[in-house]
Amino acid sequence: MAKAVREEAPTRIVVEKPASIVNAVRSKLARSLKIQNVSLKERKLTHNEIAFVLRGPGEVSITDTQLAVPLNIDAENPYWLGANLTFEPFLGKYALKSVSIKVYRGLATDTKLSILRAEWDTPNSNSTFLHAQPHWHAYPAILQTSQSQPIQSRENAEAITEIPTEIIVEEVPLPTNDISDFHLAMASSWHLPKIGSHQLLLCDEEEVVSWIEGCTRYVIDQLEYLSQ
Repeated sequence: MAKAVREEAPTRIVVEKPASIVNAVRSKLARSLKIQNVSLKERKLTHNEIAFVLRGPGEVSITDTQLAVPLNIDAENPYWLGANLTFEPFLGKYALKSVSIKVYRGLATDTKLSILRAEWDTPNSNSTFLHAQPHWHAYPAILQTSQSQPIQSRENAEAITEIPTEIIVEEVPLPTNDISDFHLAMASSWHLPKIGSHQLLLCDEEEVVSWIEGCTRYVIDQLEYLSQ
């Protein structure tokens, strides 16, 4: 694998051609998903950016630009996984802009529900240090679909019988800000005095490939755990 160029202030991963990273990522995803004939389809974006989108057997279209492949977990309400790598032009070469792994749920014929997204955005001259890198986005869609949920615990179920029959329920509006925009830090050095940070940098191609493989494997392991 060709070594990526490490630029200074800020650090960026720059390659002659995206294929040097994409081919290695495809191989790792195939192993993690246990699907040999997966690929990363190239899509042209605005501003001469290029995205590589995961595709494979049984794929479904989430949006016009997003595909997802099935995970062999919970056949009655299956999970789907999407992955994207985005590159942008940089001094006649290509700089990695972002990496994203997305999880959806739903039947093949139904609209898929966004569950989780893992991202690592690389810095550029316009970068801010507000958001953690890498980070998770969680989609509490199940909680947002209903204003009231059944009381599950036995203690609460017994307690509700003691409430007077005439109850005035006030409907509380959902917050205008979407909690899914919250960047949940995936890794940080907060435990290190004075230099603690929620911003980590990808330094070369090997680190990109390793992160995608490890993150994908962890997501699958956790979904399998939830489905036990």
